[in-house]
Parts: sequence; C-alpha cells; structure tokens
Amino acid sequence: MTNGNESKHAYNLFFGSISPYHLRPLMYESSADYPLNLHDYQIELVQKALEGENTLICAPTGSGKTVVAAYIIREHIFELRKNLKIPKIIFVVPTVPLVEQQTNEFKRFLGHCATTIGLHGRSENLDFNSVISSVDIIVLTPQILVNATDPRFCKYEDINRISLDVFTLIILDEVHHTNKKHSYNGLMKEYHRCKYGDSNFPSRSMPQVVGLTASLGSPKRTENVEEVIKYIINKCANFDAISYTIVTKNTAELYSKIGKTKEYAIVVKNNDELVNAYYTYLESLIKSIEKYLMEIDGVLRNPEIFEGYCDMKKDEYKTWLSVTRSTTLRKAKLSPSSKMKATDCLNYLDLIYEAYQCAQLFPTEDTTKFYLKNLGSEDGTDLDQFVYRKKLQLGKDPCSESDIFKELIKCVNNQFIKNVNSKVIIFTSQRYYCKLGSEVIERYTGKTAAFISGANASSEEAGCNPSQQSQIVKKFRNGEIQILFATTVAEEGINIADCNLVITYNLVTNNIAHIQRKGRARQILSESILITFEEKKKILEEKNIENIKMINKAYEILEKIPSTRKLSMECEISILD
Repeated sequence: MTNGNESKHAYNLFFGSISPYHLRPLMYESSADYPLNLHDYQIELVQKALEGENTLICAPTGSGKTVVAAYIIREHIFELRKNLKIPKIIFVVPTVPLVEQQTNEFKRFLGHCATTIGLHGRSENLDFNSVISSVDIIVLTPQILVNATDPRFCKYEDINRISLDVFTLIILDEVHHTNKKHSYNGLMKEYHRCKYGDSNFPSRSMPQVVGLTASLGSPKRTENVEEVIKYIINKCANFDAISYTIVTKNTAELYSKIGKTKEYAIVVKNNDELVNAYYTYLESLIKSIEKYLMEIDGVLRNPEIFEGYCDMKKDEYKTWLSVTRSTTLRKAKLSPSSKMKATDCLNYLDLIYEAYQCAQLFPTEDTTKFYLKNLGSEDGTDLDQFVYRKKLQLGKDPCSESDIFKELIKCVNNQFIKNVNSKVIIFTSQRYYCKLGSEVIERYTGKTAAFISGANASSEEAGCNPSQQSQIVKKFRNGEIQILFATTVAEEGINIADCNLVITYNLVTNNIAHIQRKGRARQILSESILITFEEKKKILEEKNIENIKMINKAYEILEKIPSTRKLSMECEISILD
C-alpha cells in the first residue's frame, strides 16, 4: 500500500492509546506475575463478590483466601477499566506484619495491572490523599482509614478528610474482628453512616465490601444453633453484607487441599517431686516478701491494699498485683518512702509469681535463670538485701522438669522419628515463654528452633518486629528452622509454611483461634494436639470443637435462606447501638 498514512482507512495507533480491556490478553501472555489459577472451590468462593455483592467469604485457614482476594481485585480492576472507570481498592488487615506480607502478595499476583502500596501507623510522612490518587491498591491497617475519615482528627492534624466513597472496593481481612472494640468496627460504623444516614435505606452509592475470615465464630456462651444463626446474621449486618460465601459444592476438593488433621488432647498431672519442692521454695519467698510488705510503715492502715488478695497459686493473684500496683497503691495514704518500698515488694512478688507459672511448663533451672537470676542484692536497698538473704537461707533451688514438659519433648521427638523433615509449631500464652521455650527445646531435641511474637514489644521484652517476623517465617518455610514457638500472632494471617504438628501448650482460647491454629497443620497425616496439666482446659477445648460443629450447622441452615440481609433487618444492628 502506498501513501498508507494518508489513506482514509488508516489509523495511527499508539500502544498507550489502547484500552486496558483490549490489552488484557497481552498482559496475561507477557506478564511475569504469578498466575492466578483458581481451584474449583475458590471459583465458588469468588462468585458472589464478582457479581458485585457485599459478601463475607468464610473458608478454612490454608484454603488460599489471599489468592481469592487477588482474583476478585483483578476482575474488579478489569471490569472498571473496560467501562473507562478508575478502580481504587483498599485491602484492610488487622496487624502491621500483615501489611507487608499482603502487599508483597498483591505485587506478586497483580503487578502487571495495578500499583500496590502498604501503609500502617508507623509509615513515615503519610500523605494519604496523595497516595490514593497515585496507586490502585492500598494495603493498610484500619486505624489509618478511621482517622482519615474522622473530621476531628483531620482538623487536629490539619489534613484533608477523605470519604469512603472515593474507593470502589474495600476488602477486610480477618473480618471476625468486626466487634465493638476493634478499629474494624469504627470503619464499618463510618461506612453505615455514609450509606444510610439516619434511615435503613441506602442514600448514597458506596464501594463494594468483601470480608475474609476462617470463621465468624459464635457467642461466648452458646447453647444452641439458633443463637449462632442470630450471631452470624448480626455479623453480616455489621458488615453490611447481603450474603456470606462458603464452599458447598466442592467440599471434597477443599478438604483435599487443606488436609485432614487429627485432633486430640493430652492431660498430664505435674507430680514431679523436685518440681513440687521448687514450688515450695517459691512459696516461701512469696510469704517472706508479703510479710515484709505488711510491716512497711502505714501499709496495714490501708486495708484496701489487700482487697482481692488470694493464694499465689490462683490466677487472681496476678490481678491483685496489677490492680494494687497501678491503682490502689497510688491512692493509698502512705509516705513516698513507704509507697516506693511497697511498689518494690509488688515487683518482686510479680517476678516470683511469673517464675511459679513458668516452672509448671519449663525446666526449673531455666526458669530460675530467666526470672530469678538477679533476685535480690547484697548491696541494694533494705528490701533487696532482705530478698537476697532469704534466697540464701532457702538454699539452692531444686532442679527438674515438670511432667507436662517431658510430654512436650516426647511428642516433638516422636514427630521427628516419624518424619525427619517435620515442621512443628508450638503455641504458648506469653512471648517470654516463646523465647525461653525456643532456647530450651533446642537443647532437649537437638533441632533448630526460634520464636515469633507480636511487634508491640521490644526485642528485650521478647517481641519481634515485622522484619524479624518475616525472616523467621522465611527460615521456617525453607526448613532452616524446624520448631517454631509462637504466640497468637501466628494464628492469624501470617503465611507460615504447612506443618506436620501443631501443639497448643497449656493454651486454650476460642473457636476461631482453634480453627486458625488447626489450619497450620496441613501436611498429610498432620496432628493438632493440646497438651495441658489442667482438666478444665481440655473441657474448654472440647467446648470449642462443639461450637465449631454448631457454626457449621448454622451455615447449612442459612444457606437455604435466599438472603441473610432479609433476616438482618429483623435483628438489631449492633454497630448502630
């Protein structure tokens, strides 16, 4: 063809002028991004969201909810761009470590079609408005969004307030947190205010909302399925969801992917004579310091100091210490010198109480090194010298291991006998137990161990910042670390590799946490074990399992109802209470 450029049939087409919708096949072919190939059960999970519904997606830990979210986001982006609209997506996560993790995941899956940034409360020089205009996907913690929509906060900080309707899609991860005290609740309260005003009818177009969770949970005291149904409906109302989504057609495929975990509990009575002698040793120290406390000038004239006092073997003893130290002692009519001495007494009592609790779970020798190594002083205050002398009078503390600790080592060793390449997670109640446990278990098993805990404490206080968490998880995933001690931070969201054995070490929480912990054990023939010395904790765990059965039954019943929104109108919307 000659003079083609001058032909009336010719069109100068530049790559940048082609609609993203028409470039979509090319993007798939040329992109180096990780492919988004969904399993049939995941296709089932995304359907209602792709139809534009506000929906809550409920699927077990390990089922790939992040992949589901990435797929929903991608389809949302392409659908809007096809219609020459601009997508703006926020993905909200409850913790700072999840911001980095999920940001990296979306960059991995969606880098070819979207720009993603992660924000949290520690982000420096945060200009939220400019971020919104410059990126497609924002991963953030909820308080940032709550603050940015609060007129009082924005006025105080001298920043422009944003409205939630600038977004086109809001996805909330771990949405079971939508309760009265959580920032998620503040976010959804603002969403309801914008959408409904003072009525029950929408008065404004708002972004689609999608929630993700392993389980919605149930009321604290659940007696029957009907109570669970009402609870789920109210959760949906809080979330402004007209539906929730679970896998019903492809359950066999789902459970083949997440694995079937054997669950059981082991109750061990702590009857070791030397450990019991160690308890007696600590009780003697406690009694001596309590006697010293009562002899401080003016203390007995303030009987409120001993309100709530009980035996140091009870959990309430810790409550008495905390309340007395933080509140009662400040109000007591004591001289500054007496207050200082009393505070020092309470600090010593707290330390010994923690040692007592720890000795029930870990070797007494390690407990002493961790908590009591520097107990008292030869040349300190009168109290320091008193405690030091008393410690010497009692002699060397007995050294042994509690029976529950022996059972823990037995279970871990047996697992590595069955499979030398096993990965084991041990959940404990305190970050200090994680730190101590990881050190001790290496010595007793010969396996590499580490711990992961929350970012709200310094490393000296056994905390882990997001960078440390990421490094530890990476090493655990590739097998450099074989045993991982963890607090509840690892129950939720953090992408920890599939495990052969999950142990909850004298720890019972609720049915949601139970599902999340169990979901960490996803290898074939994996096990989830509760090891405890308290029969009541075994009973609580059995109650959790019964509650989970009721939750699943409630899902089945609600699946037969066309829309949970119809029912939710008959219930109080607790978010508006």
